[in-house]
Amino acid sequence: MIGALVGQPAGTPIAERIRTGYDASGRPVRVMVSVLPGDRHVMVYELDAT
Repeated sequence: MIGALVGQPAGTPIAERIRTGYDASGRPVRVMVSVLPGDRHVMVYELDAT
């Protein structure tokens, strides 16, 4: 369903990424929602083990 909203054929893998930015006191001040067609994006996460 989301794929159709962004012009992708049915069955195309879609990732939705939601990112929230906070000010110095910890209040949320912005939200960014990205819709990423899986046939054109590679997501890589590197996490610190400490």
